[in-house]
Amino acid sequence: MSEINYPPVFTLNTDYGQPYIVAKFSVGNTPFAIVFNEILTQTVMHSKQYHIHLPPFCFPLNGMIEIFFDMLDKQGFINFGAFQHLTPSGVNPVTFLKVAGLIRLHYTARKPGGYLFYAARSSVNRVSDLKAVYDRLLGFGAKRNRQFARRYIPAGWQVYNGICRDGRGYVIIC
Repeated sequence: MSEINYPPVFTLNTDYGQPYIVAKFSVGNTPFAIVFNEILTQTVMHSKQYHIHLPPFCFPLNGMIEIFFDMLDKQGFINFGAFQHLTPSGVNPVTFLKVAGLIRLHYTARKPGGYLFYAARSSVNRVSDLKAVYDRLLGFGAKRNRQFARRYIPAGWQVYNGICRDGRGYVIIC
């Protein structure tokens, strides 16, 4: 991971024992971070706690990257596992466009075989379920959703939803 020449927007962190890449960004006055965590083998992928069931493809030779993003706490730190579940006034389409741009920038530097992520469960602070939001942004469902997704997902990339027991897991194969 450290041998890859990442653009300056990314930083390598090792403060939890495992190296991971972080990019911080803001939407309005709200600071966010997106985390990229390498998964180099299918065995490691299956060790994740959300019980991944892959669609019919081989685990990519370039490995996969687990991604997640969330709001930073008041001190500017990532509070792993304490996802904020913001209301729509705090998260808007610009947030998702920035996340998509950072994923593409990460892909340009790292060239993984795919990305893996999970729609966190809803809470009382969230009006829209993240699963519904991700499904819409990734082109599942209505025809207009597929047209929207084609603008942001590179040609040839395959997107799968429902890969976990609870239907909240996603994989993008590059």
